[in-house]
Amino acid sequence: MDGFAFAERFRYRLTAIIPLTANKHWFVSVFDEIWINQEDFVPTGLNQNWAYLGAGFKFSKRGNVQLGFMHQWIKKGDGIHFESNPTLQFTVGYTIGKLPELAIPTPEK
Repeated sequence: MDGFAFAERFRYRLTAIIPLTANKHWFVSVFDEIWINQEDFVPTGLNQNWAYLGAGFKFSKRGNVQLGFMHQWIKKGDGIHFESNPTLQFTVGYTIGKLPELAIPTPEK
């Protein structure tokens, strides 16, 4: 063995962004992301789970800031126990390039 191990993982994230005000400047962001181990493209068990809830402000058509709480569960090497990581998260987002047709709701000008 050369010190490297090949591993397969399936990762899926479901996100919802919910406007809180009529002008759509303020919003709530929620997501859940799961990571599943695989062998020959067959799921073998949960590897990680990230759950997030945050509040955000869209300051332009392209940019926003968010403050939220993310909880991360990671399966330990023994395959039985999980590590729990609660995290306060601050995010600055900015879209570069052409904006997609179905973008996050933008503030009215």
